[in-house]
Amino acid sequence: RVNSISRVFHPTLSPDSYSHSTPVCPRRQCLGDRLYARCRHLHATNVQRVTGMILDGAPTQVILDCLRDDTILRKHFNKMLEISETGKPSFDDYLNDLDDKEEVSKVYTEAEGRPPFEVDSDLAPLFFCPGKQGFYTPRPGPDTAFRSNAFHNVGRLIGLALLHNELLPLRLCRHVLKFLLRKQICWHDLAFYDPALYESLRQLLVSARAPGAEEHFKTLDLTFRVGIPCEEGGYEVDLLPGGDNISVTPYTADIYVERLAGWHLIECAQKPMQWMLEGISDVISPALLIGLGPEDLRLLLNGCGSLNFSMLKKNTFFHDESGENQERTTKFKKWFWSVLRKMTPRQQHDLLYFWTSSPLLPATEQGFTPHPSVVIRPPDEARLPTANTCISRLYVPFYSSKRLLRARLLTAIKTKVFGFV
Repeated sequence: RVNSISRVFHPTLSPDSYSHSTPVCPRRQCLGDRLYARCRHLHATNVQRVTGMILDGAPTQVILDCLRDDTILRKHFNKMLEISETGKPSFDDYLNDLDDKEEVSKVYTEAEGRPPFEVDSDLAPLFFCPGKQGFYTPRPGPDTAFRSNAFHNVGRLIGLALLHNELLPLRLCRHVLKFLLRKQICWHDLAFYDPALYESLRQLLVSARAPGAEEHFKTLDLTFRVGIPCEEGGYEVDLLPGGDNISVTPYTADIYVERLAGWHLIECAQKPMQWMLEGISDVISPALLIGLGPEDLRLLLNGCGSLNFSMLKKNTFFHDESGENQERTTKFKKWFWSVLRKMTPRQQHDLLYFWTSSPLLPATEQGFTPHPSVVIRPPDEARLPTANTCISRLYVPFYSSKRLLRARLLTAIKTKVFGFV
């Protein structure tokens, strides 16, 4: 029953998360972290209280629906806020008065097979970001020819990028890279998939070996049935047959963690990852990937995450068309590198994208094909820099001051206009 005395939710890594004494279920903490991140934008205060109320009383499917749809989240959040502030109506009355009751989530078992997906899910995104911002994993969906062909094409793009030493602006989670390299995936790879979930499960394993573990696990009330986020289907899964009736104990915690990690990392999106692997094999021989590790493959596909300033400077060539004397052009080049060095990381990546069509640098000097170049044009204070991304060439008018050079470059990289020069 949800009421104003429900537990206040403490997000992971907040100071209060280490001070409260009430045992926290890892699944509750993981869902709570994701829910809290969304609720923070809806109300300035009482976010932790309302998040705790939703977690304590709402069915798992309702929580997953809130994470999937902002409209549903806002409806539940406002009602919980009203209950928190006035005590009326009761949560039971609220559920009975819902205009559109959420359907009871379907339980997945190996015998029943995957649950049906919506008709339009063929057009759903192929990837989603499970935890760490900017890293993606395949999104499961119906086993249709449409999605199979789409993932095969993604694999072919990866193969072409490797074959022609090109960068690919799609950063994949570590377990996906290991799957593509045919390497064994372990539960520690979950740390690169969802750091919050990994830390919760790690703490669960630690508590399983601590004194009083049996009593502690009774308070957690964990079973081998878990709720799956909407990006992975939005239903419940039995990690063992009849999982809802099997409690997790200190003696079965290792199995629970292994099965849950295996579901997220392998079983959930095994077919899409297999399709991607087949697409890569259409372009290059799998033998070419032997000996590579996931970090090696990431560098080959995505380049260096941070700007290697010295490598960029070493491999950039200048062409002077300004008509100015050598002393002034040398000074202008120093301005250019000084401005680039003092940009924020985001601005540096934006400039690289504007200049070369890739926000990242290759991992090695051999990856510069072609080498980036800068053409110093005749003075024109009003003209913005332009670029020919096909040959990684930046055209910069000879500006009269370093301050003006910086202003014009920052303006140019924000202008999303394409044309022929």
